Amino acid sequence: MPGFVAPLFAATAGEVARWVLAAFGVVFLFGLSIVVHEGGHFAAAKLLGLRADVFSVGFGPALWKKRFGGTEYRVSAFPFGGYVALPQLDPAGMARLQGDAGGGEAPPPPAVWWKRLVVAVAGPACNLALAVPLALLVRALPPVEHPAMAFGGAVLGEVAPDSAAADAGLRPGDMVLRVADRPVAAWSDLVQEVHLCSEDGFASLSVSNLVDGEVRAIRVPVTRDADVAVGTWRIAGISPAGACGVGRVVPGSAAERAGLGEGDVLLSVGDRRGVSPEAFGDLLRAAAESSPDGKIGLGILRGRDVAEIPADADFGADFESFDPRFAPGVHVVSTQAGMPAEKAGLEAGDRIDSVGGAAAESAEQVVAAIRAAGCNPLEIRATRFGEDGSERALAVTLVPVLRDPADGGGERPMIGAGIGDASGARAGSLRTLLGFGIVPAPVQSYVPPWSRHRAPLAQLRGDAAAVWRVFGPLFGHRHKGELGKIATSLGGPVIILSSLWTWLLASFAAAMGFIRFLNVNLAIVNLLPVPVLDGGHVVFALWRGIFGREIPPRVANALVNAFGVLIIALFALLTGCDALRLYLRFGS
Repeated sequence: MPGFVAPLFAATAGEVARWVLAAFGVVFLFGLSIVVHEGGHFAAAKLLGLRADVFSVGFGPALWKKRFGGTEYRVSAFPFGGYVALPQLDPAGMARLQGDAGGGEAPPPPAVWWKRLVVAVAGPACNLALAVPLALLVRALPPVEHPAMAFGGAVLGEVAPDSAAADAGLRPGDMVLRVADRPVAAWSDLVQEVHLCSEDGFASLSVSNLVDGEVRAIRVPVTRDADVAVGTWRIAGISPAGACGVGRVVPGSAAERAGLGEGDVLLSVGDRRGVSPEAFGDLLRAAAESSPDGKIGLGILRGRDVAEIPADADFGADFESFDPRFAPGVHVVSTQAGMPAEKAGLEAGDRIDSVGGAAAESAEQVVAAIRAAGCNPLEIRATRFGEDGSERALAVTLVPVLRDPADGGGERPMIGAGIGDASGARAGSLRTLLGFGIVPAPVQSYVPPWSRHRAPLAQLRGDAAAVWRVFGPLFGHRHKGELGKIATSLGGPVIILSSLWTWLLASFAAAMGFIRFLNVNLAIVNLLPVPVLDGGHVVFALWRGIFGREIPPRVANALVNAFGVLIIALFALLTGCDALRLYLRFGS
């Protein structure tokens, strides 16, 4: 069974209803962006007295059409755009590319150049006009991530001890400031710039550590991660910083006496910010050793409120007997509600014996096996320990899912379980947390680039900068192979629609930010000076206004036909790349 089909059979009626509702939302929001763009052209043309033969949402054969007021309105088969057939705006041949230009009527004389200019710019201007209220709406909605969870940059939470990243000198708490000559302001920037700016299998980083402030230049190897996207280059063995969630509080512990409860998020210990559950264990131990009054100050997030609370700086003596995760082997550290691991019956403390028929030798190997399975059924064999010392063998089959992006996933298959080894620094930190009275739970969050800013103007500036990041290397400095990486990283209509659907399921605020970004993108891309785009109309109109004559019809026709073929080919290429991405992401 294909990996993208298997989850459908495991879905509840409520989940299917959410998926269908989100699909209707995609159709409405994407259609709204197209109607606003083409409506701008149409309204400007009508106000200036130009003839509009066709107003179409979509391309290809008309599924529905009706003529009214001299214009034929259509809903066409391929909903990846739209057009308004304006014979007085098109140079020779452009109307034929866009659609029916009047049913055999003699074409009217071209409009005066300034009217053509106004009509051409009106579409992108309306997209920008729609982006403004969307930015205001995003500002009014609760943020995708609580501000207290933000680290203010691309901060490393974990660096695998045996990874090339660790060998190169990266450490937990490192904030990446630049990749080569490109500034980095968030984790998404780091992912993007490592892919685009790496050369000859290495990425050059400038980092500053949050703990000691040391600034270093590091050259780290990169690996090609074909299971995520087509040819993505990344740094293996690193993960973003995150807070330490309280999954459970040990009865009678210092954590319980301090008032910590399930669902709280530990942000800081004293004046030190932790970057991972392991780091919080180290901070707790250090604070306890240096506390003159036997108290530790904790910064926590409870719901939407941030609080500072004091806690006793004492630890339990023997928590090896409290939790079986300290037995040798690879264990489930925690499970997340509603995710495949919990649904299949796995629990914190279960020892993982094998994954997909291969013996579990390390946490990293288990995680790699889960990712390699894609969204296909995966068998996990485990052992559960009873309070009386008994052992029970388990065999479960589950289907990894692409976790909601708002929870930090959206790229790799996950089962919703924290996996850990009962050895080394990880186990030492877990002992400290348990000794204090906290059974940790993973807390991950991901803020997409279009949701990074809160101020409306900053949102629009960020959108424009993201679009320019794609086209800037065409006109200025670029790294070796950067243009090719940009070309293979672009998302076509399938990725755009599937991304919008995913974000509608994950976060309404993030989905509105995505639509705002899409409208800014449509405005800028359509103004590129390319025939068959609005920017091509602008060039033709300015030529007429400056030189007092039209571009020769044969030249205009050749340009329109050539660029029309190129755009169709690009459309087909992007659609093919989208299909390949989805195939690699969901499994075969």
